[in-house]
Amino acid sequence: MKNFVKTVEGLNEQTEKTVAGYEKTSKELLAKYQAADKEYQAAYKEFMDARRFKKPESVLSELETAAHQKEDAVRSLGSELRIVESYLREDLLEVAGDISAVHDQFKDELLTAAEQLEKEVIAAKNRYLIALSKSNTEYRRIQAAEAGQVGLFQKLGLNTAPVLSSSLKPFFNGVLKVEQGEVIQASNVENIQASNQDHNEGKEKRGIKSWLKNQVTKLKNCFKRLNK
Repeated sequence: MKNFVKTVEGLNEQTEKTVAGYEKTSKELLAKYQAADKEYQAAYKEFMDARRFKKPESVLSELETAAHQKEDAVRSLGSELRIVESYLREDLLEVAGDISAVHDQFKDELLTAAEQLEKEVIAAKNRYLIALSKSNTEYRRIQAAEAGQVGLFQKLGLNTAPVLSSSLKPFFNGVLKVEQGEVIQASNVENIQASNQDHNEGKEKRGIKSWLKNQVTKLKNCFKRLNK
């Protein structure tokens, strides 16, 4: 999983650098484009005003040529902007392809890591709940043991009994408060695990016993052959 994260982080960094580089170029071109467009609009307005006021043909021709030149400059810068945008898209598509390839490469590894993490989390949760269940049981034992003391102090007319469970109550009822169903579930898991362990140990013992029995049988057969 670490290799996957490191690889993807590297690709993300590459993407950021690529976008930043193109953005700088695009901003510079856009500024030039906007300035050129402003000049073109002014030149075109000057030409239209001259034609409206019926300026001499030589003046109109000169103004029209200047306006066309400004228009060509705007079109050229607009083409450069579109080229930059297309190059950026191509480079980002290449990075996207690399990211897809990385996902395919690490897919099985990630799934295995996720499954292992899920098992660890469930096991940790079960251990936590089992610990809470045991702590709660101990707390109840303390309460039961001190109940007799409280009765004794009451009979003696003493209002205050030295009860430790009272000082523990906020802890057990607050910090250790969980759903009883979760505790029972965790306890069941613990019992199943213990049962599986006993089963495996019993199976191992039976295997050893069977092997010893076979060895004894083989030795007996050898003695029989020797005595013939």
